[in-house]
Amino acid sequence: MCRHLLVLTAVASFFPIVAAGCGNSEKSINAMTLYSLDGEYLPDEGKAWRGEMFHGYPVLAKTEIESPSDRLEILTAVKQGIAQFHDHEHTCFWPHHGVSLLQGGKRIDYVICFHCLQLEQYVDGVDEHKSTSDSPATVLNSHLAKAGISVKN
Repeated sequence: MCRHLLVLTAVASFFPIVAAGCGNSEKSINAMTLYSLDGEYLPDEGKAWRGEMFHGYPVLAKTEIESPSDRLEILTAVKQGIAQFHDHEHTCFWPHHGVSLLQGGKRIDYVICFHCLQLEQYVDGVDEHKSTSDSPATVLNSHLAKAGISVKN
């Protein structure tokens, strides 16, 4: 039991380092939007998407996350997914989830594909590729479901 507590303490102390540049849970999250995306959309197939886009992907639905505790839960799940990644990557990148937040004066966006365990992180418009585990999917899907939004998988 003590070993588990030690591991949890080590992981908790690691997150501020991991969080640098990708949203720090110690700062208040001023706003957050959670997206359901059509990651398989191909604009060159002759059908132009006429709705909202999020980093090049059609927005099927979205919800504003009003609760500070829900915002923190979502951001923590995304950061844990990045920290838990275990070298298993595919190359599809068909994202069906997106998160946009405003924290500490910075806009931080995540476009996430749980099929290939990859995400694109945008901090004030500058993008960076990262790997993730599929663990955040449960949290993101539950918040989308709470808003009556289903995710296209």
